[in-house]
Amino acid sequence: MPHETTASYLTRLAHAYRQNLPQLLDALAIAVDAQGKSLATMPGAELHPNRAAQVRIAALARIPHPHLARALPRWEPVASTRPARPGSGHELPHITWQRTARHRQPPIAACPACVLHHTRGATRTAWAYTPDHQRLCTGHHTWPAGGEHSAILNVAALPELQRAQSVHRRLTRHQGADLAWSWAQTITTRWYDHQQHAAPRWRRRATALARANPEPGPTRGSWALLARPAVTYPETVTLARVLHHHRLLLTPDNHDGPRRHTHPAHAAFLHHTATQLGLPHLDPSHDDPLWTWIHHHTQTRPSTPSPRRTAFRTAPTHTGDTN
Repeated sequence: MPHETTASYLTRLAHAYRQNLPQLLDALAIAVDAQGKSLATMPGAELHPNRAAQVRIAALARIPHPHLARALPRWEPVASTRPARPGSGHELPHITWQRTARHRQPPIAACPACVLHHTRGATRTAWAYTPDHQRLCTGHHTWPAGGEHSAILNVAALPELQRAQSVHRRLTRHQGADLAWSWAQTITTRWYDHQQHAAPRWRRRATALARANPEPGPTRGSWALLARPAVTYPETVTLARVLHHHRLLLTPDNHDGPRRHTHPAHAAFLHHTATQLGLPHLDPSHDDPLWTWIHHHTQTRPSTPSPRRTAFRTAPTHTGDTN
């Protein structure tokens, strides 16, 4: 499976031999702690085999080791703490278990229809490190809920998600777009939680998703949380594109106080952003992440002027100013 986790792949490999994962690891004589054996199949878990374990797994799967190393994003050598013999320099096959990949993009459930196709009907469940700009399955109109939830949303009623993903893919080709995407996610999440700006259209999308999908159940969370990334996705992509392509010139701001919307560049940027989002106006509060982004980008001037032109004018500098 594209971007599949090692734990998900090993679980499917074990099922192919009509075994569970602990039985497979025991048969291969691969050491793993007891907790890792019992919990490795939980959603979001990950396994990190060392080099010796990788060789045995590749031999069992009858797939060349370099091919598996390219296919599994997190298949990285992990130093073993169990030498075969003291002073021999050889490692015993060993796997390190990790509950969640906190320092990286967490895995999400893959599209069940795609999993059935790739596994020839063997299973519907797989976990993968799917990038944000590939989260929507355009062929089956499904959207996976994030975190440790395996809920899959039917988003056929929201065709704007497919258009937004096309824009998102083009945006990822630009250097620095990841940072703009992170900021945009933070901003729209805040707006969604506080029912600000685009709240009416978000409520319409959430209602459409609720009609097309069963209740998530008490163990999976609420609709407000599970559907939030899909509901806000078009605006998040639009905002990320604005933040990346229409950044303010970094000019020093000598005014005190948390609100400085009277700056011509600020007003122009907020007006342009509101137009792109289809909003009548934008007036972020002092604790709004959008204003934090503006404040961050208007504090210092770069040592050398940027050769790129922007769509916004800034206050002219005085003659002889060398800053």
